[in-house]
Amino acid sequence: MNLPDFNESPHERQQRILAIVRASSELELLTGPHTQKTKDTRDRVAVLLSKIASLRAGFAVEQCDLQELNAVEERNGLRRTQSLPSVSQRERRAYARAWQVVARGGNPLEDAECRAGLVGNALFSWSQGTGNFVPKQFFSRMNIGLKVYSPLFDADKVTYWMSESGAAMDCPTLDDTSAVATELSESSANNEVDLVTPGHVTTQPSKHSFRAPSWIVSLESIQDVNDLDGVFVFEDLFLRFALPRIARGVGKGLCIGPVAGNSINGLVTSLIAQGAVGRTAQGSSANDGSSATGANSIGSDDIKALCHSVDPLYRLSPKAAWLATDATYQAIDQLKDRQGRPLKLIQWGSDGCMYLMGKRALVDPNMEAIGPSNYPLLFGDLSFWLTHVSAQGQYVRVFSEAPNLAEFGLVELVAFYRADGALLYNGSAAQCPVQLLQNHS
Repeated sequence: MNLPDFNESPHERQQRILAIVRASSELELLTGPHTQKTKDTRDRVAVLLSKIASLRAGFAVEQCDLQELNAVEERNGLRRTQSLPSVSQRERRAYARAWQVVARGGNPLEDAECRAGLVGNALFSWSQGTGNFVPKQFFSRMNIGLKVYSPLFDADKVTYWMSESGAAMDCPTLDDTSAVATELSESSANNEVDLVTPGHVTTQPSKHSFRAPSWIVSLESIQDVNDLDGVFVFEDLFLRFALPRIARGVGKGLCIGPVAGNSINGLVTSLIAQGAVGRTAQGSSANDGSSATGANSIGSDDIKALCHSVDPLYRLSPKAAWLATDATYQAIDQLKDRQGRPLKLIQWGSDGCMYLMGKRALVDPNMEAIGPSNYPLLFGDLSFWLTHVSAQGQYVRVFSEAPNLAEFGLVELVAFYRADGALLYNGSAAQCPVQLLQNHS
């Protein structure tokens, strides 16, 4: 059988050839004149044709088996148990090889095996002038992981935009919901009321570059890896190191910045500047009769007042949600009445998410804790918050010639990330689509 060389091990090549032979034999049997052509038969033929084509294109046997499993699950209306890898075995090897070349200070564009990964949808990019290495899979997984640390990175929770360069962008702002459309009379050309006040805010991720702490490893930890999976284990470890540090640094800026070492004008800061404080806490004493005050607790009346301080049109938004730390939600969940019975304000939905007064309760560890004059809770339409991320601002640099590195066979990997954010509102504080709760002083 004439198959192209995919730079695979002899065992992998043998397994792939045997899989093609078995699939071809089954296909010949199903398409023979003595086989009844049922719907199941036609579905199986389609799966086999796809499997044979994938094997000939260089996909591993495991990938094709997973593709077949996915097809059966979709055909029966079942949820996928595993996702099908989207790159061929040859591309995976090129991607892994690029990590090894960069780690030893080389240029992946000068390596023949690495260049194979640049055919079609490039798996990585390299800047000769700056030495910026951009492993696409690494940062794709990082952007997915950032959503776990903060909902302000999640396109399903806020307005999220990833631009290519991260250059300054003027974003239009909205006013309020009080002005309404008016009817045009037959005799007048135009007597409408402007629904919004023209305005804009500027976001510029290129001004806010974040650097994760250095990850220093031995050169042998990646250079001596002979099998493909070993390199991806190396990448997984680097991701586990860089992801939480990028998330905590950038996420804090997007939430409560500017803070020390972080110049992003965050969501809470923007709301304070807008004067959007929907409620000053009175505390939980009205619930449990304790001595708790608005400076050290939140009561059910505070939560209801904050919710209703937001215009009903904004409360109906699919992105209307609460935002607080997990400790704040725990304090709310522990509220009791004067007889010691729990109020059960926090509910858990069938999707496994927390809900408060019927709206999603999102956890952001960067929000302030309950305390005097703090802002521990906010509620509103989070689609009015824009998180702007730069694709070109996501890259890895490798340093190998710094003091105490080369002489000990060590390399230093550093991940970089660029982001900015803005509140897309310029109207009155009372009509602001997101409102804060402030603890009493």
